[in-house]
Amino acid sequence: IRGYPCYKSVRGTFDWMQDMSERAASIPNLSIEIKDIGDSYLKSVDSNDGYDMLAMIITGNGAPSVGTKSVFFAMTGIHAREYTPTELASRWAEEDLINQYGIDTDITAMLDRTEIHLVIQSNPDGRNLAETQKWQLRRKNANTEGKRVPCFFSTRGVDLNRNFPFRWEAPGGSSTNQCAQTYRGVKPASEPETQAIVNYCKDIFPAGQRKADPTSDQETAYREDAMGVFFDIHSYGEIIIWPWGHQNKETGNDSGLKTLVNKFVHFNRYGFAGPNNGFLYPASGATDDWAYGTLGAAGMTFELGNSFYQDCNYFENRIIPDNFPALNYAAKSSKAPYSIPKGPDVIITEIVVKSNSVRIELIASDSTFAATNIPTSQQGVIDIRAFVDFHPHDRQDGQGPLGTAFAGRSVNIDISDITYGRHSVYFQATDDDGYVGPVTAGFFVKQETDTPPVTAPTNAPTRGPT
Repeated sequence: IRGYPCYKSVRGTFDWMQDMSERAASIPNLSIEIKDIGDSYLKSVDSNDGYDMLAMIITGNGAPSVGTKSVFFAMTGIHAREYTPTELASRWAEEDLINQYGIDTDITAMLDRTEIHLVIQSNPDGRNLAETQKWQLRRKNANTEGKRVPCFFSTRGVDLNRNFPFRWEAPGGSSTNQCAQTYRGVKPASEPETQAIVNYCKDIFPAGQRKADPTSDQETAYREDAMGVFFDIHSYGEIIIWPWGHQNKETGNDSGLKTLVNKFVHFNRYGFAGPNNGFLYPASGATDDWAYGTLGAAGMTFELGNSFYQDCNYFENRIIPDNFPALNYAAKSSKAPYSIPKGPDVIITEIVVKSNSVRIELIASDSTFAATNIPTSQQGVIDIRAFVDFHPHDRQDGQGPLGTAFAGRSVNIDISDITYGRHSVYFQATDDDGYVGPVTAGFFVKQETDTPPVTAPTNAPTRGPT
């Protein structure tokens, strides 16, 4: 984008997606698929105009014993003038996922068991206008219905983040004025961009966890083993929003959602902006309420940085390092986002191989990645288990691994019966409320001679620089 060299344009984003898909062919067991999920508004009315709505699916196929993979979905760019989110998603995909697959054991283990779905340009028509006519500060899509009323060109269109089909009509959370920045459209999911994302998400998130009537049953909690994380990434404000957003009221899963947000805040130091905890204003027909209310997914909104047209220096030196770890943590927790973050986190600090034994030093605690001392971060650890070459979420002949149980901050594992070469080791801890935390992966190399200590700081999320 002219004047902002760190950001890819709409066309540049789509070209980059194709480049990454082709590059995946040279990375063993990495799969990248680009899928056309619908049309933008302009293309829906003229096939020679506008854009395809494209989803990028990234996953690994290096673990043959994996059953159903968990789902992490992120959409960016729904508000056209917000430059930062689209670039954050593409940089995370390339730098932390694609570049690290098969190298970083923790990233590899996560991708082998998770599907990452990214709709990076969720409003491509509007984004093209925001790139080429910056003066507009365009927020909405390019729906031209507003030309029949006296709206400024920059205020025509529909706010896609008020157009999703859940509590679309809730009072005070959107506008019926076509010229308003929060104009919600003529009906729920009236816009083709919204329809594309709704239909796609219904296909990828499990149907069995949904409610028969989400609106009338919206106060009922989902099971704690409900699967999937849904992110809508915006700018700006440096806050994290979670449901409900159409009213200042907690959901039935607020404890799980708040615990997950509390972990994210450890990494990016953003403010809490959820019900009864920093709530800003009602937003009806919003993406995160829809994802939680209708799909059962942990719906979240990140507001990045401090400007719509964020400068490159702040983006590259603050936003990227502060938010990559949060995104990784979300993906690792997507198997059961209402329960996994309540369990202890494990950090591997040192791995030392001595002949036929490997000693691993680690830290396990409910509070390791807790930004604030909320009730779910105060439990003690009652069990830590190590698993060599067998991920605890995998199954073999219908059975999961038992692992090696130990207490304290170190474990010695007998490796006399395993072959020479590189081996993965996975850790998982349980607190005294019975919550099992996310899996942390590392590796060691068994050689015929002793090897020096191998530290593994990249195999656990790290907090960005202050």
